[in-house]
Amino acid sequence: MLQAPPADPELSPLLQPSFRGLPPAYVQVCGLDPVRDDCIAYPEKLKAAGVQTMCDVCGIYVVD
Repeated sequence: MLQAPPADPELSPLLQPSFRGLPPAYVQVCGLDPVRDDCIAYPEKLKAAGVQTMCDVCGIYVVD
């Protein structure tokens, strides 16, 4: 994995060609997470594909 290209969907789930058929998902995002926007975009794509999804954005917590 350390040598995988950044565009590899295994490293970047948003790059998956399809989100259909995935199991239900719960995504929790910290308000000051460096990848916050991607963490919010992922459940949006899941929902658009018909996957039951819940996303909570939690305040202004910081992720190291």
